[in-house]
Amino acid sequence: MPPESSKADKVIAMFDIAGFTSIPAPIAPADLLDVLQEYLDTVFQMVESSGGTARHLNGNAVVGIWPVDTAPLSRERIGRAIVEVLVRVPTLALPGGLRCVPAVGVASGPILHASLSVAGKKIPVSLGESMNLAMRLSSSCSAMKKRILFPTSLPVIWPPSVEVEEVTPIIVKGMAGQVQLASLKEKEANPPLQTPASRMPAAGV
Repeated sequence: MPPESSKADKVIAMFDIAGFTSIPAPIAPADLLDVLQEYLDTVFQMVESSGGTARHLNGNAVVGIWPVDTAPLSRERIGRAIVEVLVRVPTLALPGGLRCVPAVGVASGPILHASLSVAGKKIPVSLGESMNLAMRLSSSCSAMKKRILFPTSLPVIWPPSVEVEEVTPIIVKGMAGQVQLASLKEKEANPPLQTPASRMPAAGV
């Protein structure tokens, strides 16, 4: 099908598990698959039940795409869905005490929807500066010791149980100038975002 450019802004969230491809312990592939299945089920459920579309890219990478309108309820649903992923992913445990640590990059803006023909099969793709930013921010989570990163201008309303904090701006490849970033505070006053004891390596995603 011909490319379709979305004139309305979208919210794009790139979900990953930090260090999942470099887990240092000898873990049976079946155990990894069980955790991966539960993780994918969780992310897809949260995205699609909040009005978004979820796509499995590869491995543990999932992109969630939501339409954005002026209704606060719509933006609140997106915020609750993303926070729910942040809460649930750390509960997924592997043998040996390893726990999964989410790495989520969120951005917003217009995107290009298209379909590519690969070996006779149609594969949907979504491209654009906002997609690139969400991916780059997800990959930056480990280095910045954050579980979620997003621009300060993101049109999402977060649940009252969490608090937003600005973090050090970064230069993102492919974008001009620094990106003003924020994250969600992790403190005793916000139990849902406390990081559990984890031996998951801090490797890049």
